[in-house]
Amino acid sequence: MPSVRPAAVLLALAITAAAGLTACGGGGDGGTVQTVTVTGTEMRFDPADLTLAAGRYRFHFVNAGKTYHDLGIYRDGRALGIRETGAGQSIDLDVIKLGAGTYTMECHEPGHLQAGMHGTISVRKPS
Repeated sequence: MPSVRPAAVLLALAITAAAGLTACGGGGDGGTVQTVTVTGTEMRFDPADLTLAAGRYRFHFVNAGKTYHDLGIYRDGRALGIRETGAGQSIDLDVIKLGAGTYTMECHEPGHLQAGMHGTISVRKPS
């Protein structure tokens, strides 16, 4: 019965792969992923200031401006996620886990940050 053994191996590999994909899904101890939409126009974000509960977030960035813009989420000068998109387009930043504290939203296209394209994210302590 040589054909049974390869089939059993393939079945075991398929089960292992499926279990691995399930472990990476949105459930489990990671919690629910919430989506926050931020719109960028020439030299501003809307909203520019956010207050959020601690948790996991996906930032949906809509570029309603006339040039390239990016949305970067930073804490203590360290980038947690950055994505750039052209005028009239939108993108999603990967899921970011935010703990209590203050974060910044910044556009690093040349001159944009200096012209005022930044904002603040205040994350409350879990209750």
